[in-house]
Amino acid sequence: MKTALVLLALLAAPAAARAQSLELSSDTTSNLGGIAIDPRQVVEDDGATIVATALGPSAPGIALPDGANLTAFERLPTGEVVFSTDVTVAIAGLAAPGVAGPSDVVRVDDQGPAVVFSGAQAGLPEGVAVDALGLESDGDLLLSFDTSVEIGGVAVDDEDVVRLDLASGTASIVYDGSAQGVSADLDLDAVSRRLGDGHLLVSFDGSGSVGSVRFDDEDVLDWDPASDVYVLAYDGSAARAAWPAGADLDAVSGVPAPCENGLDDDGDGLVDYPADPACKSASWASEDAACQNGVDDDRDGYIDFDGGASSNGGIAITTPDRGCTKAWGSSETASSHCGLGAEVALALALVRLGAKRVRRARRDRAEPV
Repeated sequence: MKTALVLLALLAAPAAARAQSLELSSDTTSNLGGIAIDPRQVVEDDGATIVATALGPSAPGIALPDGANLTAFERLPTGEVVFSTDVTVAIAGLAAPGVAGPSDVVRVDDQGPAVVFSGAQAGLPEGVAVDALGLESDGDLLLSFDTSVEIGGVAVDDEDVVRLDLASGTASIVYDGSAQGVSADLDLDAVSRRLGDGHLLVSFDGSGSVGSVRFDDEDVLDWDPASDVYVLAYDGSAARAAWPAGADLDAVSGVPAPCENGLDDDGDGLVDYPADPACKSASWASEDAACQNGVDDDRDGYIDFDGGASSNGGIAITTPDRGCTKAWGSSETASSHCGLGAEVALALALVRLGAKRVRRARRDRAEPV
C-alpha cells in the first residue's frame, strides 16, 4: 500500500522543466556564483558555470551608464539582443536624439543599436516602463509593463504579457496573469519565449504561487500554454548562482539549445530537431555528430548511420558504418565492427566441445573391457 501511494504521488507531481541555459539580470549589485554583476549587466547560468555576457551580438556590446538598471532583456539565437532600462540612457551609435527611455525597446545587431519600439509613439502615458521583454520567432515583441496600460486597443495589467506586431501595431494578450491566478499585488518583471516548444519563461517581483508551484522573486517559472502546467525552471536561491536575499531577478532570456535555435549549426543543410538526424531531441546539445557528419571518421571505408546520405543531399556516399547505431552517436567506433562478441562465443563453444571430448575419452579408458 505504501509503495502504491508513493507511485501515485510521483505521478501526480509536476514534471521538472527541461534543463536550459538562462541569461539573467538582477535589480541590485550581486555576487552570483563568484561573478560580481551590477544591474546593468547580464550573466549566463547553465547549471554548471556562470559567465558574464555582452549586451549585444559580440563583446564588448552596449555599455549602459552608471545608475541604470537593465529591466528587460532577450537574446536571439543569432546573438542580437533587445532590451529596456529603468531610466533614460544615452547610447552610442543610436540615431538622433541618441537616447532611449524606460518605455522604449532597443535592438542591437551587427549594424549597431536602434529603437524598435517607442512607448511615446505607441501612446503610452509618460512614466510607464517596459519591465519584461521577449521575442517571438517572427519578430513580434512580448511586452509587460510596470503598470496597467492600453496598447493596440488591448488593456494590459502589470501581471500580463502582450504580443505586439511591430509592423501593424496589432496587440493580443498571450499571458493573462489574473486569469492564471497570479496575485494582483505581483508584477511580472521577466519573460522569455522558449523557441523549441513554445513555453513561456516568466518571473515576478515577489513571492507567490501559481498552479501548484510556489516561487520567489529570484525564480523563473516555465509555463506550457498547451497544457496550462507550470514547473520551476530556475530556483535562484538553490541554483549555483545562489541569489542573495533582496536581489530580484528582473530579466531573463532562455538560451536555445543548438537543436532548437533555428540555425544550421553544423552546415549540413538541416536545421534543428527533428529535421537534423543528429538531434535526438530539441534539447540535444549539438547538431554535429560523428555518426551524421558525412565523414569516415574511423577510416574503415564506411560512413555514418546512413552511408552519409543525410549530409549529401539524400544520396548515400557509401555503406553505413556498423559502429553507428543511431544518428546522434558520438563515435563511429563506439561499437566493434569485427564481431569480437561472436568470435569469443565461437571460441568458448570450441573450448567446451574439446573439454567434453576429453571427459568422454577419460571415461572410455576407465571402463573395463
